[in-house]
Amino acid sequence: MLRAVLALASLSFALPSVGAAQSLTLAGPMDETLESRIRGQLSDLPWTVTRDPSRPPPIQAVLEGGDTRVVVWVSPTEAGAVLHLLDRGERRLLARAFDRPTGEAHPDSTLYESIAVSLRSSLRALAAGGTIGVALPSDSDSDSDSDSDSDSDSDSDSDADADSFVALGVGWWAALDRASPVQTGPSGSLAIGHGALRVGATFQFALGATAGGSPAEIRLARHGLLAEVGAALARRPVELSGALRVGAFVQRRETVTVEVPLVATEATRVVSAAIGARVSLRIFLHDHVSLRLDVGADVALPRPVFEADDGAVAEPWAVQPFGNLSLEVHALTRSSAGSPP
Repeated sequence: MLRAVLALASLSFALPSVGAAQSLTLAGPMDETLESRIRGQLSDLPWTVTRDPSRPPPIQAVLEGGDTRVVVWVSPTEAGAVLHLLDRGERRLLARAFDRPTGEAHPDSTLYESIAVSLRSSLRALAAGGTIGVALPSDSDSDSDSDSDSDSDSDSDSDADADSFVALGVGWWAALDRASPVQTGPSGSLAIGHGALRVGATFQFALGATAGGSPAEIRLARHGLLAEVGAALARRPVELSGALRVGAFVQRRETVTVEVPLVATEATRVVSAAIGARVSLRIFLHDHVSLRLDVGADVALPRPVFEADDGAVAEPWAVQPFGNLSLEVHALTRSSAGSPP
């Protein structure tokens, strides 16, 4: 009997205590709702949670410094987020990607809950003596590859947050030119983004508007094709950007009605260079769908002058304000997620 008691006692000292509290750090920027979900899932586990909102150093520096056993951070991506769990004691890293669900009323809430539940499962495994993720290189391997690691770290830092996309849009535009009541019609656009840089092109087709009256009435239509380059001041889910525009206007004049004894003249076209500027508000309705509102002004050089059959002159404004509302589909997206955030 005494031998059995001594054997059990020695076994209890040899095995790690599953219930012993262990330390965990939530690192880097993190949504308050996500942090709350994580704390809720870990509230009954033997883990002491501390918060460090500052950006962590490279992984090798995290391994070499600090007292906590586990460091956790979350990197947002275009499709959702990536959960990173670094076990400093075992030198192992787990990275798990989560997609934001579609067709739900609160997709971010579901995403955050999935991340928190997955983290809970991994930490329970660690507390029970299990392992997670993949093994990281040893110190000797890290020293031999220090130069390449420095290059990759700097590249990772420079490319962090460098989201890229290609968006195609269709919409409706309107412009005021004084020569006619309003120029309006369908529009199309191509937008390419990388980080804060925005380039693209827009096409405006005019339905035409009548000007003049008795004894002669003419129809004016201004079509445009312009290239744009600019920068975004803020990003998802609401983006504000500005751009300069340069291209060409094709302005068509034709006679609609004319009273005797006047005679209708043939339709004419005038091609002008166009320069302008715009500001845009882009609201993301979905990961791959956005609503875009443009407002700005263009200048036509040279400014055309339209003459009616009765000798009346219609001269457009030098600066012509415009607006455009379009729906965009993001055909190609890419998001760089760094290894710590």
